[in-house]
Amino acid sequence: MDVIETWVCKGYAKNASDVHLEAGVSVAFRISGNLHMVGVVVSGRDLVHSIRSRVREEQWKEFLENKSLDTSLVIGNIRC
Repeated sequence: MDVIETWVCKGYAKNASDVHLEAGVSVAFRISGNLHMVGVVVSGRDLVHSIRSRVREEQWKEFLENKSLDTSLVIGNIRC
């Protein structure tokens, strides 16, 4: 399980509507409209590797250009 899948599954288990992943910043879940910082920081290397393996080429180019990507994915049976 990679870093994105790990945190999506953890967020799903906590009924989070959003999972916020940013290199060097604490993982955060949005639960009932409130942002909850988890206190665990994701490495940039792990995050980039995980993102690259999941997005289309044009999304990857957007990520490289903007240093950010707002997207929706299906991981396992979880739409996120």
